[in-house]
Amino acid sequence: MPYVAMSEAEYMRLYDVLDGHVDVAIGCFYTAVVLNGYAADNRSVFAFLNRNAALWNLHRYSLQSTCFMILGRIFDTASAAHSIHAVLAATIQHPEFFSKEALRQRKISLVHGTSD
Repeated sequence: MPYVAMSEAEYMRLYDVLDGHVDVAIGCFYTAVVLNGYAADNRSVFAFLNRNAALWNLHRYSLQSTCFMILGRIFDTASAAHSIHAVLAATIQHPEFFSKEALRQRKISLVHGTSD
């Protein structure tokens, strides 16, 4: 992969986008798991979902579709994608972002309320 020059702030924005995608994927997956668990463990929840089967099925398919779309974004191999591949490549290309001095500067900027 060719070297890509970026600032630490640009790296953090790339990381934050990926982090948001991961949060959405986890939320979609566990929402479906928990709702299915409630239905399996509680007859009244199961009966409610059966009375409103079309609504629940639409909701479940929406969760699944969103989860797969987000996973597609996370693992996209396109060079312009905000994916795990881009974050890992940037991490390898910019070890200076993880030096003791860079950490020190981040902590100082947090204390003083400044950022890039």
